[in-house]
Amino acid sequence: MASGAGADADVAAVLFEAAAAVLLEDGIGRFDLDRVDQRAGLPAGTSRDRYRTRGGLVAAMLESFATASQTALEAVMRRHPDDIVAAIVDWIDLQLGTGRDEIRVMLAVMGDAGMRREIALYADALQVGWDRTTAARVHLDDDYLRTAWLMVEGLIVLITIRDGPVPDREKLTAQFRALLQISQ
Repeated sequence: MASGAGADADVAAVLFEAAAAVLLEDGIGRFDLDRVDQRAGLPAGTSRDRYRTRGGLVAAMLESFATASQTALEAVMRRHPDDIVAAIVDWIDLQLGTGRDEIRVMLAVMGDAGMRREIALYADALQVGWDRTTAARVHLDDDYLRTAWLMVEGLIVLITIRDGPVPDREKLTAQFRALLQISQ
């Protein structure tokens, strides 16, 4: 591994990957820092030294997910600077592809009432990212943008829960274009 900040980022990435795997395999009820360290192949106490509690580890992991999602959303918006519908459809494809495990982790964490703060911070970070990324490019009011965000994220979560396929791209594009026309 690298030294200094690079090593810290490497260890964090290994811990987040292990934490996600433990959550997906065992659920939030059996999630603990010792299991994460074991799964990561790191010395016992590594995650406790870094994050102190399982809530601290989950919060850091979800923050990492939110940052990665923000970066991905910005890339999607750059590909479609003048077409919010194409950007939304690309975002859905991305989330239901490589982002599906992150959504499953978030849903697993939601099963623990003690983790609501961590989920709220994650949701807030995603909302801020959506607002910041889309507001300058889309000429719709804030309430409409938030409603669109909730619809898109709700669709992604429902498909993930049902373990459904990625929707047909052409049909999804037509449906979102129709929704935009209704709003104008």
